[in-house]
Amino acid sequence: MVSYFKGAIGRLPIWRRPLSDTEIRGLFDSDSAPSDGLTTELLFDDGSGMTARATIGGHDGSLLGAMWANGTGPISTAVGSSGGGC
Repeated sequence: MVSYFKGAIGRLPIWRRPLSDTEIRGLFDSDSAPSDGLTTELLFDDGSGMTARATIGGHDGSLLGAMWANGTGPISTAVGSSGGGC
């Protein structure tokens, strides 16, 4: 498997509204996320399995074609669906 993304993702917050410049700066400066409009936040810290746990909203994510930071994986290369409406 070839990776074009040379980095890591620890969590993925998703809002139902655009964030202001100040809110975005706050994310980088203090790692604090505004809760207004936050619909879900997926965590990528389990280190095994094929699921990214959702802290809000109860909509866990399916992981496809990824590798955990501990070197295990790829977790799955199967075609699937996120179940979301993105």
